[in-house]
Amino acid sequence: MLCIPETAPLVERAVGLLDPGASIKALCFGGGEWCENVFDLLGDVDPTDCPEPYTTSDISEETAVIFWSSGTTGHPKVRKMTMRLK
Repeated sequence: MLCIPETAPLVERAVGLLDPGASIKALCFGGGEWCENVFDLLGDVDPTDCPEPYTTSDISEETAVIFWSSGTTGHPKVRKMTMRLK
């Protein structure tokens, strides 16, 4: 799970409601008491090694959100939502 310091307590509470055997890793943009700081993980990244930003002329087919769901079957599957408004 990703969060910011302001929402970290809510994420901590939500994770606490899950099955104790669930494997959840919490990452926080800026750190938190119980979650790992994303910026610390990126500390060794050399910005000159990063690829050029991706650009497109048609944003409607670009992926906006990727999320995992078990749906009603209980089997994990990935879903993606695009920027398309229709």
